[in-house]
Amino acid sequence: MDKESNGLSNAELALKYSIPKTTIREWIREYETSGHDAFKILNTRKNNTYTAEFRIAVSSE
Repeated sequence: MDKESNGLSNAELALKYSIPKTTIREWIREYETSGHDAFKILNTRKNNTYTAEFRIAVSSE
């Protein structure tokens, strides 16, 4: 997915939030597959740099 519903590309989201494009793509893919629950699961993993709420906000922006 290159463009989100609001017109921002993954690259633009990455720049806006200072997050790698690959991370944005991964979050969007997980959000499209599992919705909000995908990020609740991710919060239990070792990398908790970003909250579930933040991941949802970026993925749905």
